Amino acid sequence: MIIFGTRSKQLKGSDVRANCNHCASTQSVSLVFILKYFHIFWIPMFPLSKTGVSQCNHCKQVLYNNEMPDSLKVVYQQEKAKAKTPWGYRFGLILIALFFVFVVIAIVFGGPSKAFIKTPQVNDVYQIKDGERNYALYKVVKVNGDSIITVKNTEVARKKNQLGKLMVDAEDNYTMAENTFSKSELQKMAGDGKLLDIVRTTDR
Repeated sequence: MIIFGTRSKQLKGSDVRANCNHCASTQSVSLVFILKYFHIFWIPMFPLSKTGVSQCNHCKQVLYNNEMPDSLKVVYQQEKAKAKTPWGYRFGLILIALFFVFVVIAIVFGGPSKAFIKTPQVNDVYQIKDGERNYALYKVVKVNGDSIITVKNTEVARKKNQLGKLMVDAEDNYTMAENTFSKSELQKMAGDGKLLDIVRTTDR
């Protein structure tokens, strides 16, 4: 069960003091600001609103913004702008921003290069998800127009993160049987997550 909702926190108060119109006492009115925020499991996610009240220390009168005299409203708005929301109460917004940064990085730097698909070269190595459980290496041996002729490595990896080691340990273990891919087929495989990466000789 996910526990979420809204909570409130009192922000650092204002040092400004004002006169009370109700009891006529001087310098007895102080301002207090409250931050309302959304939480998940009591962890602050993002702020929702910031409101405040004035309170007279003498007669205890409490006024909301719309109840304050005009002279106090001006001071209220100035002090409200100074009452900063702690960064910890923007935790959810920070997580969202980091998520989008991660997605952009994954799109830009992750997966096979589109340029490598469009301009294949001999000795390019395709890292391909081969079936449900295996990950295989296919090395380009010939490029004939739109057709890319490859040979498959005799060894396979059980996990994606083992492909780098496999490229080193089984560098020369390629069969003689040829497998042909078209550029459009490779692009579709990349989109489907089957073509995981393309390693060019200069990259190794």
